[in-house]
Amino acid sequence: MREILFRGKRYDDKNLILSDSIMQTSYGCVNLWHEGKWIEVIPRTVGQYTGLKDKNGTKIFEGDIVQTNKFFLSVGLNAKYVIEYDVEIACFIGTMQKGCVKHFTTFQNDSDQFEVIGNIHDNPELLNGED
Repeated sequence: MREILFRGKRYDDKNLILSDSIMQTSYGCVNLWHEGKWIEVIPRTVGQYTGLKDKNGTKIFEGDIVQTNKFFLSVGLNAKYVIEYDVEIACFIGTMQKGCVKHFTTFQNDSDQFEVIGNIHDNPELLNGED
């Protein structure tokens, strides 16, 4: 069975926390269950665990930025992808913008070729100046 986890940044101290439970209230507040209590988190920072790990054994979440040194046709080496959930194909994908073309990989069979190098909330600068 796949491990279900969520990650989000706390409002109070901006630290990322992990939880196996999530609650959204009717007034738009999002809370994660952490250390025996509900903690309010910044909604846009919430991401689900993909069920996959990178080459170092790090869990890959929505919003993570991953990089590969594997050569991919049309995008070359050191490609950086943002992990997202694609509702049209019902799976987690890595997307990147190369020029005006959006590339993606589902990376289910080769997640061990990728490395988590940051996330879009703490390290958006990692996406600047892509090759």
